[in-house]
Amino acid sequence: MAGLLLLSGSLAYASAPAPLTDWEYRWGDAPLEDDAPWSPIDFPSNPPERNGQKSVWFKTVLPEGEWRDPVLHITSINLVGQIYLDGTLIYQHGDMEEPRFIGWPWHLVPLPENSAGKTLALR
Repeated sequence: MAGLLLLSGSLAYASAPAPLTDWEYRWGDAPLEDDAPWSPIDFPSNPPERNGQKSVWFKTVLPEGEWRDPVLHITSINLVGQIYLDGTLIYQHGDMEEPRFIGWPWHLVPLPENSAGKTLALR
């Protein structure tokens, strides 16, 4: 994944795009609630130690702010992906059961107004 930004949608309350930071990752397809350990990563892309794994999770906490109409902007998802906010699926690109290449469109994912401080996870 590349180009993850949190955008505010209203010009009257416009905030500069905020790159998301403090990412963690873990390999595998275990649910978010699993107690498996997470490792820090600078950016949610190409984590080390793949060892044949086909799935990876990334997570961060959304920053505090006066967001109005917040949107998550993702410039690339390879094959398939899902986005969760505090454990609830809010977006999906492609079919997780039958992954195949369907292009590299940009993704603008609307977030709830009250999403500041919540955990954002990408699979």
